[in-house]
Formats: sequence, structure tokens, C-alpha cells
Amino acid sequence: MLGSRLKEKRKQAGYTLEDFSKQIGVSLNTVYRWESGKHEPDDDTKRRICALLSISLGYLMGDTQETSVEIAPRVTPIPNQKLIPILHPSYLACAGEGLNLHGVTMEASEHIPLSEKDLGTIGEEPIFGVRVEGTSMEPADIKDGSVAIINPNQEIRYGDPCLVCFGIDEAAIKFLYPQPGGGLRIESADPSYKKHQFTKEEVEGGLVRVVGPVVATVWVGKPKRGI
Repeated sequence: MLGSRLKEKRKQAGYTLEDFSKQIGVSLNTVYRWESGKHEPDDDTKRRICALLSISLGYLMGDTQETSVEIAPRVTPIPNQKLIPILHPSYLACAGEGLNLHGVTMEASEHIPLSEKDLGTIGEEPIFGVRVEGTSMEPADIKDGSVAIINPNQEIRYGDPCLVCFGIDEAAIKFLYPQPGGGLRIESADPSYKKHQFTKEEVEGGLVRVVGPVVATVWVGKPKRGI
């Protein structure tokens, strides 16, 4: 059921297999396997498909005949662009003292089209956006109210701004400085904010987790490196 409905709505929306695969961020063969019923996308990808095709998850899964769903207006696809999911505003990643991320999912309430050339390395991990609250990274052009684009597939360099989870379910955008021996130091662009230092044991124990670097900011521009 999913495969036939996906194929029908993809064609109605005017997407070729190649265009659709680029928008969702998977290979052409993967979409073909979905439509032929050989495989099924994961839950996060199903939601992205529904957002792109303006259909409900219930319709895609064959639970309802109703196709309409209240979502953000569909963006007309442009070659070499991807629709990037943005985390719901209630799950902001603060560029400041951090935010409790307990229960956060990748279910996005909106998407934004961005050129592939601005996203860095395209890989298996989903690229996503987080809304920024706070001023601690404003000297790096990651400003309060902007959307930071996080790419977990991109190689992280010394001094890159990254989305980091640490402490008791905190998350924030900070400059990342790997330390000799396997430790990490994270700090804000504004030096008045507290710096955080983690040992190799704390890193390996999961006390700090680097989600991915900020590869772009929407409405502001490229972030600066902290070196």
C-alpha cells in the first residue's frame, strides 16, 4: 500500500524518481525499492515524505483515504536543492546555557529548501535545522532567532561551531576544541559565557556528545570558526 501510494503521489506532484530522491536525501534505488514494496522507509523519512508531498501519514500508510493534511505550504523543488527539516520550536537548541532535550524527536513541523552546495557532505545521517535562542554565539554570526543547519555527516575541524549535547540532557551550539589525549573543550563565541572541559573518560562515557557541525545559518549567513 505504501509503495503504490508513494508512487502515485510522487508522480502527481511532478517529481521524477531522481528529483524525489534528492529532495528526501536518499539514493534513487532506495526510492525504487520503496515504491516496489521491497523495503519501507523509517518513521522519520515517512514524515519527510508526507511533508514533501503534502499528504497525511495515515494516507501514506493506507490507514485512511483522506490525503489532505495541515502542513506548511509546499515549496516548489529546485534542482540541486534539499528540503531540510527544522525541529519544532518547542525543542530549540539554545546558543546560550542550553536546553533540556529529553524526548526530542526528529519530527519536524516545517522544512526549508537549501542548496546542496551549502550543506557540506551528504551522507546517511539526516541534515536538519534547529532554531537558535540566545546571544552567546552572535559574534560567530549564529544569532538569536536564526536557524542553524546541522550536518552530522560533515567532518568536524578544530574550532568549528557544533551542536553539542552535554550534562543532564543539555544541548547548545558551541565552538568545539578537541584536546590532547581525547578530551574536549567547548565554549561560546562570547567569552563571558562559561567554558566546559571534558576528559577522555567523560567523552567515552557519554557525558558529552557532538551531534554535528553547523554548516550554515539561515537568514544570517555562514558561521565563523573559533580560531
